[in-house]
Amino acid sequence: MRMIPDDFEPEEWERMVDRFADPGGESALYPETADNPRDLPCGTCGKPNRLTGKDKAQGYQCDQCADRAEGKPFGIGDY
Repeated sequence: MRMIPDDFEPEEWERMVDRFADPGGESALYPETADNPRDLPCGTCGKPNRLTGKDKAQGYQCDQCADRAEGKPFGIGDY
């Protein structure tokens, strides 16, 4: 179930927006910013421009690979 801003106190939602690429969603990835561009390949599937430097530093994989690893039939953003 996707969370929305009304589900949180304003300060808590602002922290989520600053921390997550998809606040309220299922992704753990960091948001893309000028200082943290999404310009690195996924270490699992090798697809380009899937991770930021902060994502890589945490050992994350792209959303599609994470969803597959969790047993979901289709990853976020699968086409």
